[in-house]
Amino acid sequence: MIFPMIPEASGLYFVGISGDDLVPIDHNPSRRDVCIRVNRLNSKFGQARNLKQRYRSYQRSFGAARVDFQVLLLTRDTEAVERDMKNSFGAFRMRGRTGRLHEWLHGIDPRDALRIAHEVCARHGATDRASDALGAEALTRPSRERQRRTEFDVGPVDGAEIVKALDYLHRVSLPKELIVRLHHSEKPSETVSAALTYFTKHRNARFGARNRLYGHRLIFVASQHGLGRGTLHDLCKRAIQNFPA
Repeated sequence: MIFPMIPEASGLYFVGISGDDLVPIDHNPSRRDVCIRVNRLNSKFGQARNLKQRYRSYQRSFGAARVDFQVLLLTRDTEAVERDMKNSFGAFRMRGRTGRLHEWLHGIDPRDALRIAHEVCARHGATDRASDALGAEALTRPSRERQRRTEFDVGPVDGAEIVKALDYLHRVSLPKELIVRLHHSEKPSETVSAALTYFTKHRNARFGARNRLYGHRLIFVASQHGLGRGTLHDLCKRAIQNFPA
């Protein structure tokens, strides 16, 4: 199940990042040089009491456009599910310099890891039943932040990266209905060609909040599709989930 928005609720999640550069998982200056480093070949499972806050934390650590965060299961009994997850991924968990095992994985394709994570969660109850137990408002009630103009300031975005993403989406023939959905106001006349012309002309501009949101969505879809992490249709859904207007 793809959630329309990442809820402020307790549950299990799965996260991957794009890019070949190895990035430290801890950006504390005293630890970043000794902690493990990850890239697109790694993925991570985990539990959080507030999934939305955890997602934002990953965005700050790795950059908004690099993070692919998926909610696996909504449940208050996170420890039991995570314990089962740790057993299932025992051979693939990364070990830090101190010998501590992390939830970050290596030696397994992130797509295979995600499939296994879903299988583990299925043993603990379907996502839909878990969300019912928490109450439908956990998924549908807008936060006070969301009632303002934007839920989360996604931060700056590089115009050249947007152009690169649009060039890729043009080459793979992103359907018109999907570019319209990705647009910050679902502009009916929007096309990939029109967006490419606009951002090429303004690639050095200082973008406002709406175009930053749009840019991050485009970069996310292009980068994840290039890695084979889903269809254009599914990735557009996840981009809108990850970068809500």
